[in-house]
Amino acid sequence: MESFLLHRVNPEEVNSMGLRVRVYGCERMRRERLIGETIVSFASIDLELETNLWLPLEPRNSSIVSFQFFPLFIHIDY
Repeated sequence: MESFLLHRVNPEEVNSMGLRVRVYGCERMRRERLIGETIVSFASIDLELETNLWLPLEPRNSSIVSFQFFPLFIHIDY
């Protein structure tokens, strides 16, 4: 589970914010490469409760049809 503590943010403004999650792969003798990314809008989840989400990773090249899913467990304090 990942936890985030937001400093200097008005609680009233949190619902208009979100989190971009990028997943990188790392191979020996190679640079990191972006596997995929997704965006979590805080307005779409109840921040008062622990929330478990399965999010689709969108590939860097949007012409690729296949998606991978990964679990994201977040806890946000403000």
